[in-house]
Amino acid sequence: IPFGLKCSSIGTTMVELEWQTSQNYPHALSVELSWKNRAMGLRVWESASKLISSGRCRKKNLVAGAVYEFRIRAVEELIGGMLGNRSEWAESILVTLLQPSNVSQEK
Repeated sequence: IPFGLKCSSIGTTMVELEWQTSQNYPHALSVELSWKNRAMGLRVWESASKLISSGRCRKKNLVAGAVYEFRIRAVEELIGGMLGNRSEWAESILVTLLQPSNVSQEK
């Protein structure tokens, strides 16, 4: 199971995440990232379209000022691009995005 998920950078519409991976898998280890916008009350997790092979990623196109919950899990990539075992989800983290400081209020 990957561990140590943390936010290394926060913007108004993006976050950078980092984590450590476990070496308990004999094949190449990749990570699946999921998130949900807590401010909207969504119960459905969204997932990245591709697995992540490094211990960091940048998630863009988020809603400014919103609270997001992020989680990760290990996915075993087998020969031929097939996916093997998946770990349990690692402990999730909450991240609050910054509010734009230069928002003008037009009437």
